[in-house]
Amino acid sequence: MSEIRELGGEVPKDLHRPYIDQVTLKCPECGGGEMRREPYVIDTWFDSGSATYAAMHYPFSKDFDPSSDLPVDFITEAIDQTRGWFYTLHVISSLLFQKNAYSNVLSIDFILDEQGGRKMSKSKGNSVYALDFINEFGADAVRLFFLSNAPWRPKAIDRKLILEMSRKTIYTMLNVYQFFASNANLDGYMYRGGLVQPKNILDRWIVSRVNSTVRDVTREMDNYQVHTALKLIMDLIDDISNFYLRLSRRRFWSDEMGIEKERAYSSLFYAMLNTVKMMAPLTPFFSEYLYKRLVPGGGGSVHEERYPVADPDLIDREIEGGR
Repeated sequence: MSEIRELGGEVPKDLHRPYIDQVTLKCPECGGGEMRREPYVIDTWFDSGSATYAAMHYPFSKDFDPSSDLPVDFITEAIDQTRGWFYTLHVISSLLFQKNAYSNVLSIDFILDEQGGRKMSKSKGNSVYALDFINEFGADAVRLFFLSNAPWRPKAIDRKLILEMSRKTIYTMLNVYQFFASNANLDGYMYRGGLVQPKNILDRWIVSRVNSTVRDVTREMDNYQVHTALKLIMDLIDDISNFYLRLSRRRFWSDEMGIEKERAYSSLFYAMLNTVKMMAPLTPFFSEYLYKRLVPGGGGSVHEERYPVADPDLIDREIEGGR
């Protein structure tokens, strides 16, 4: 209101239309010319369609350069944004810069209710509150549920499946870590970086599985196939827990801390650390929690780490059965 007075206007009794339309101001940058509010409002979708550069205060700021900043790599929204946001982003960018606004779009279908798979809406009274689900299951468990199948397909809320996804990923990884931590503490084992060259066939197998999974997950994530990437990570977690650890327990329980046991610890730590890094974009809170317990001294943040890169020299197709 003080700005209105400073520019020579009278403050109306209500700052909304139609009262604000009657206010006239003096333009200090154009010789005191009269300024009035534009009576016609542009379609709000065109407002959001310019968000990429309007948010950077283009063209008044040099923070945005259409020659290098367009098209953006990736956007995502629900399917009901197709005619609105997806369309107007391209239209405005094409008009202004003769370029597409984005290169890839991931369209999400509707979330359905638990009673017959109907589209959720406030008017039907069948919607759920996100915070209720987060408080009940945890944020990462809910994320896993929504990432468990193709996001462009409709998905009905399923509490049993949320718990199942959480059990197969978060709780299984916790159990693996607890096994590692309890035995490592007894033996005084401390990870010192790098991977002790695996010789045992089980160690060679799990190290190979980790690297082939990193390779495949990276490919799927690059293609925005997040649901298939998650399935690959879940398969690896199952292999670590139900195959590698079950067959390696006696090696961790041996009395002597020899090179064989050192290699087992090193291989298991290597598998856990790289799995946690792969999980970080999908389960950000749990991954941060486990990372700080894995890395000596608490480490920084898993989200400051580089994503794992597969080492082809550590992939043994014969041991993995032709993967």
